[in-house]
Amino acid sequence: MKNLLAMETPINEMYCYHYNAIGSTIAMTNQKSTKKRIMLKKIILMLCLMTPAMSFADELPVFFESLRYEPFFPGGINTWKLNAKITEQELTTFQWINENKHELLLKYRNASPTTIENVYGSFAKELDELIKSKSGQILKLGEFFAIVLINENESNQSMNLLYGTPEGAYLWKYLFPKTYKFSIEDYMSKVSLAAREHQYKTAFKLGNVIMGRWGSSIHEYAKLLLQTGDSNAETVYHHLLRTSPSNYEAHVEFISLTNDKEKKIESAKIVKRGAEEEKILNAASQILNEDIPLIDSYPTISPKDDGVKVILMPLTPINPWILQEVANTFESITTIPVVIRKLPETWKLPSPSRSVYRRHLEQIASKIWPTKADFSDWSLSKLQEELIKQAEIEGPQAVIYLKELYKKTEEEGGQWDADPLLDWLSKALLPYRSKDPNTMVVGLTEIDIYSGDSNFIFSLYGGLEESPVSLLSYARMRAKFTQESQSRKRLVERTAKELVPASLKRLGIPRSMDPTCPYSYSSGLERLDEKTLILSDSVKKEIQKIKDKLEKRL
Repeated sequence: MKNLLAMETPINEMYCYHYNAIGSTIAMTNQKSTKKRIMLKKIILMLCLMTPAMSFADELPVFFESLRYEPFFPGGINTWKLNAKITEQELTTFQWINENKHELLLKYRNASPTTIENVYGSFAKELDELIKSKSGQILKLGEFFAIVLINENESNQSMNLLYGTPEGAYLWKYLFPKTYKFSIEDYMSKVSLAAREHQYKTAFKLGNVIMGRWGSSIHEYAKLLLQTGDSNAETVYHHLLRTSPSNYEAHVEFISLTNDKEKKIESAKIVKRGAEEEKILNAASQILNEDIPLIDSYPTISPKDDGVKVILMPLTPINPWILQEVANTFESITTIPVVIRKLPETWKLPSPSRSVYRRHLEQIASKIWPTKADFSDWSLSKLQEELIKQAEIEGPQAVIYLKELYKKTEEEGGQWDADPLLDWLSKALLPYRSKDPNTMVVGLTEIDIYSGDSNFIFSLYGGLEESPVSLLSYARMRAKFTQESQSRKRLVERTAKELVPASLKRLGIPRSMDPTCPYSYSSGLERLDEKTLILSDSVKKEIQKIKDKLEKRL
C-alpha cells in the first residue's frame, strides 16, 4: 500500500488519468462525431472532479458509532475533508485534510479478543520503526495504549495515538507544522479520554469475561473520569469492580467519589479483607471507624520470652496488618506458638547497598561486553548510560524496556545486604533475649535483601553464636513486585511458609526432602508457591521430639 501522506500522484490526477484513457478510446471509435466527443469529454471531466467527494464524503469507519471521535479532529470534524479511503486486505486507512493543510491519518484493523494482541503488535512494530527511523518521544505507554510524538521532517511533526479494543487496533496520526500554535497536552488529554472510553464501551458490550480481561484499561478510563470530575465515573467504577473485584486501589478510589454510604462500607470491608498494602488498608479502616494496627502496640522483647516459641519482631518498613495473620498461619503449620515483640533498640536502616535491579543490569551488560568479567567498578549511573547507548543502536523496543526497568529501579528503591543488618540485630538483642536454645527470633521486614553473590534472598540465619537470629523479607512476595493482583491471604501464606525455615534452623532440624513441605528448600517464588501449609512427617516428628524432651526436663 502506498503511503497516503507521501503520494506522488494526487487523487484527482489519478481520476484524470482514467479520463484521458477513456477519452482516447472514444476519440478512436467516434472520429465522425466531434461535437458528441467534446460533450462526452465535458461530462467525464465533471465526473472526474465530483468523484472523490461522491466516493468518500459519507464513508466513515463503522466503529465510529461507538467512538466519541470529535476530539480527534482539532477544530471539529466539519472543518476536515475526507480525502481518501483505502482498504487493503484487513487494513483500512482514512486520510483527512483541513483548510490549514494539516493531515489526519487513521489506520485500523479489526480483531477479536483472542487476536488483538497480535494485531496491536503489528501496529506497535510499525510505530517502533517510525521512532527508529525518525527522532521520536514516547509520551505515554500502557497496556494496549501508546502516544508518541515524532519529528517527521524539519518542518512537520506528528502526534501518534495507538490503542486497542477487544474488536480492533487503531493508529491515529495527526500531522501539523512545528510552527503551529497547538496545545499538545490538551489534545493528548482529549484523545486519551476518547480512546479509553472506546476500550470501555467495547469491553462492556462483550460481557463480563472481556471486561475482566480489560480491567487495567478500564481502570485507566475510570481514573481519567475521576480526575475530571465526570459524573459517569461512579458508573464506570461500579462496572469495573463487578468484573475486577480484586482491584483494591479502584475500591478505595470508588469510596472517595460515591455518596452512597452502604457502597462505601461494602468496598471498605472488601479492601480490609483482601488488600495487601498498608496505605489502602488504613483508608478502609478509617471508613469503617476501626483501629489501625501499630507496631508500638506490641510489648518489647524480654528474657522471659523463652521456651519452644518464635519471637516475631517487626522491623520497619513493615506492614503491621500482616503480623498477627502470619503468626497465626505459622502456628497452624507447626503447632509452635508465636509472640510478636518490639525491638528495644532504635532500628536505623542504612542507605541501600545497591539498586534492586543492579544484578539484572549487570547480567545484560555481560552479554554486551562478554570480555569484561566484573562491572562492580561501574557506578549505577554509568551502567545505565552505557546500556542506553547500546539500546539506541538496537532499536526503540530495547530503549523502552530499559527505561521501564530504570523507572522500576526508582520506584522499588534499593536493596540491602542482609549480613551487616543481621549482625547488628544479633548484637542489639543480646542483652534483652532469652538464652534458651529453643527460642527462635526472626526479624520481619519489607525491605529487599540479598547476601553474597545472590540476586535476592527471602531469609538469612546467623549473627553472634550466643545470639543467633534470622532476617526475613517478604519484599519479593508482594503483588507490587510480582505484578499479580493483590491478595493478603497469599502474601501471609508465602511469608508464613518462609518463616518455617527461618525459625526451625535454630532448632537444628534437617531440611525436608519433600518439595511440598514448607521446610524444604526454595530457590525462588515459584518454589515457594509449590510448597503447601503442611509439614512433612519427618519434620513433625523432629518438632515433637524437641517438645517431649523439654517436657521431661520440666
